[in-house]
Order: sequence, then structure tokens, then C-alpha cells
Amino acid sequence: MYSNTGYLNHSDIEIEDNIHPLIIGSCGIYRMLTVPALRTTRPQGRRDYQLLYVFGGTAVFQKCGRSFTAPAGTFIVYTPGEPQDYEYSASRKTEVCWVHFSGKEVPDLLRQAGFDREGILDGGILPEYHQFFLQMIQELQFGRPCYEDLLALLFRQLLMTVRRHSLECGPDRVRIPKEIQEAVHYFNEHFSEPISIEEYAKNQHISVCWFIRSFRLAMGMPPMQYITSVRLNRARMLLESTDYPIQEIGAMVGYDNPLYFSRIFKKQMGEPPSRYRKH
Repeated sequence: MYSNTGYLNHSDIEIEDNIHPLIIGSCGIYRMLTVPALRTTRPQGRRDYQLLYVFGGTAVFQKCGRSFTAPAGTFIVYTPGEPQDYEYSASRKTEVCWVHFSGKEVPDLLRQAGFDREGILDGGILPEYHQFFLQMIQELQFGRPCYEDLLALLFRQLLMTVRRHSLECGPDRVRIPKEIQEAVHYFNEHFSEPISIEEYAKNQHISVCWFIRSFRLAMGMPPMQYITSVRLNRARMLLESTDYPIQEIGAMVGYDNPLYFSRIFKKQMGEPPSRYRKH
């Protein structure tokens, strides 16, 4: 069995903390290679929380009065005092990451991440998850300056990534295609230049109709409106934090005609650039 673990202060102690926001007590990775089976049974549970992530093969869990086989991509949470009973095996090629944690903000963090009442969530198989666990293990093993704060940050990033994946794969959300991600990056770098949506789509060898429709679904607005919002947000920032002339600011964000810049700024922001700057 492959094992890589790290413990807070190099000690496997169950931490029960309701004062601090979040504390990571230990973290590890198990891979079942030759050992036939590894079963964990804790009838009284633990004093802290435990999150397990099956990233390879399957594992068998006894939870909430039922037995089930968790496939790769499954997250399981055990709360303090909850009985624990689960088994890994070489025949199932089980690969599992786990982390023990505590803190007063934990219930809210788990709820926001999307865990149901049983503490089960299909988070999918993402390389980022495994990397978060590896980073937490290394922080615990080396104990470098500020490592406790970094541990909490890494754990929060893990839960936020789980939540993002669930939202993007849910029925009310469309995963952002690679072509749209590249377009957003391009628009934010080249917003001050003349941009033709038709020319951009042609250069990327994609259909203009597909691009506009997909962009709207992913970003909530058509591409030209998105570019306008980027330009005006940058103009607003320049009006607030610099003393550049308004005409020059308009040119800096892509509007050579100062009258058109003033008109479109007023339409979006409710007042012309000169009055906005005074306010």
C-alpha cells in the first residue's frame, strides 16, 4: 500500500476547535497496491471532521444506515461523533485522499461547497483536487512559516473548486468551452484595439453564430457587450484614480471619438464621464 501523510505538529491528534475559523489537523493519500483490504471502523467516530475523496477505483462505505460503493470522483464527509466504517481494497484499485479538520466555519464551508445532508457529493475527477491534497501534505510535513494559514487557504480552495465544478456541470449551468475561455482572455488583453466579432471567429476557424450563441450562454451577454463592459470598467477606474483628460481616457480604452465615448459611458453608467469623475 502506498501512503503519504502529514500531521499538524507531527502528531496524530484529533483536534476539536470551535473558536478558530478553520484548522487542518492531518492529511494523506492511500493507494491500495498489494494489501488485499484495509478497513477502518470507528463506532464512536472522531472528534473532528473528515473529508475523503475517492480519486481512483472504488471504495465501500457504511454511512447513514446504508452500504454503498463510491466510485472515483466521490467526496465523503464524516462529522464529529458520526460512526465511521469504510473499506479500501486492492481488487477495487482504491485510491483515496483524506483530510481531518475542525473550526467554527466548517458547517458553512461544507454547505456552500454543495454537500447534502448525508455528506456525499459527486465532485468529478479533476487533477486539481489531487494537487490540493499533495500541497496540504507537504505543508504539514515541513511546517514552514505561515503553514497553518496556507493549509486553511488550500482547503478552502479545494472546496471552492468542488463547488465550481458542481455548478458548471449542473442543469442550470453550461461549462465554459475552451474557445470561449480563450476569447475572454483575448478580449481582456486587446479591448483597446478595434475588435470585429466576425473577424475574430473567422481567425479562430469557428462559426460566428456558434461563437455568439455559446459566448452568451457562458458569459450571460453577447461578446460585443462584454467587450464594452471591459472598456467602460477600465475607463471608470481611470476616471477615479488618474487625472488623464477624459478624451485621452476614451482613446486608451478603445474609443477614438470622444463624443461617442461620452454617450456610451452615460448610457451604461447613468451619467457622462465628466460628472462621474466629479462624484
